[in-house]
Amino acid sequence: MFADMRTAMPMAAALILYFYFRPGVPEYLLLPFFAVWIFCYYFDLRITISNLQLLEHERNLVFPILYRKMGKKAVPVQFLVETATIVIIAIIFEHAINVVSISIVSFVFGISHLEAYFSNKFLVKKIGKKYL
Repeated sequence: MFADMRTAMPMAAALILYFYFRPGVPEYLLLPFFAVWIFCYYFDLRITISNLQLLEHERNLVFPILYRKMGKKAVPVQFLVETATIVIIAIIFEHAINVVSISIVSFVFGISHLEAYFSNKFLVKKIGKKYL
């Protein structure tokens, strides 16, 4: 639980600071922000699925439940749930659909997935299984 807070609090703080100060984000950063989310999501997903014992340590509460019920069919469902969550968070702060805000939220989610990937990689090394 404490590790979850160490991850979630800085991410939430980053989003709150962004939406409070609303710094300008150049358009050329939008695609890289989305790309960070997609690539980090992929690496986190790949290491988790390659080492199913990591589901016991998964910080995302939805994915283990979906995966146990649906198997690999849960992957696109989880992706849609996460995409909807990203859009909803951006709408809550902006009160409108704004591509810049959605890209910022997706970037923060990507950083969270990157942290999860390295945490999973550490756990896998510790227990001696395969990893990416």
